[in-house]
Amino acid sequence: MIRTMPKVDKKARYAAVDVVNILQISRATLRRYVQRGYIPFELNISGRKIFKGNDVLHLWNAIL
Repeated sequence: MIRTMPKVDKKARYAAVDVVNILQISRATLRRYVQRGYIPFELNISGRKIFKGNDVLHLWNAIL
């Protein structure tokens, strides 16, 4: 997990691969966080998970 506050736009939406890269975590770790309810998500039109920038920051604060 990245130690410095990630640079994300609070109003933007990010794909799972972007969240993984921003937080420097594995996809399996992100999947666990989603399953445990640590970070909410929406599904885009093709069924892929999309995360709000604000939620990414909340996750970073909660985990660190």
